[in-house]
Amino acid sequence: MSGFTVGINENTKLGSRLVQTIGRDLMRASGPYAIRCEKMGDILFFNCRAAGVNPCDADLHEQTLKEAVAAHIADIICRTLTPELVRTIISKECQYMKGDDRKRVDEHADRILADQPEGFTGQQYWQAWRQAIRRRILAHLESEDQLNVDGFIQFRLKDYMRELRRIAFKAIDDFLLEKEYTDFINLLRYFVEVQTPKIEEVHIHAVSEQGYLLTDGELLPIQDSQLIEMTKEMAGLGMNNEDLLISALLTLAPRKIVIHGKDTIKSPELTETICQVFEGRVKIEDPDAPTLH
Repeated sequence: MSGFTVGINENTKLGSRLVQTIGRDLMRASGPYAIRCEKMGDILFFNCRAAGVNPCDADLHEQTLKEAVAAHIADIICRTLTPELVRTIISKECQYMKGDDRKRVDEHADRILADQPEGFTGQQYWQAWRQAIRRRILAHLESEDQLNVDGFIQFRLKDYMRELRRIAFKAIDDFLLEKEYTDFINLLRYFVEVQTPKIEEVHIHAVSEQGYLLTDGELLPIQDSQLIEMTKEMAGLGMNNEDLLISALLTLAPRKIVIHGKDTIKSPELTETICQVFEGRVKIEDPDAPTLH
């Protein structure tokens, strides 16, 4: 066998990583291998072949070398390059964003990359991709004696790049939803702060599977005509009990809110929203959470 050549643009992040690993791990590896590095412009060419072996064994040793090179490239693409590729996509799509906002998008992307897709753990998911990429690289090296790594990623890993774009766009969407929610909470918080409280204290009790009873500091049902009228109108529009509860609390703007039992409000998100909007005013009457939020 005459060997094979791997070409890498050393000015790319992938190229610099591959240069380090191939130079460190393969060129120093024990075995009958000859790996020579040549440079033409920005491209580094690694000429790889079996050397100093019985001609009858050359094919076997060169196949082993191909498998090692394919594994190295696939490993770097999945372990090192993937987050950088996702950030590159985000950077292009979010040029309008401030630096802090773009950083938050990157953080969302990191969480998605570490997440566990259905049927996989996060590690298993990327391991599956890594093995698939390794097999494709190896198949290419078995039919061609040259591998342009940058071109291979661009043209032979289109499905992988689509997956990375999906992750990048999901991270952007997650950030925008989070920002929209934060802006909404801040608006409600401002509304509460500037409004004169109609009542000093409101207690929230569960009275049915989804319903709530609001009582005052004496634990008597609140009889506020404006609140009663508003609740009737909103219920007539088909609004659910959670929306009615938030609207009632905003209307009353109490100085203190007591939730009787941490499981009184079935939705953890609703409890979090109440604690955020009425920051410093919420107390959960439960041994595990007796403090104001």
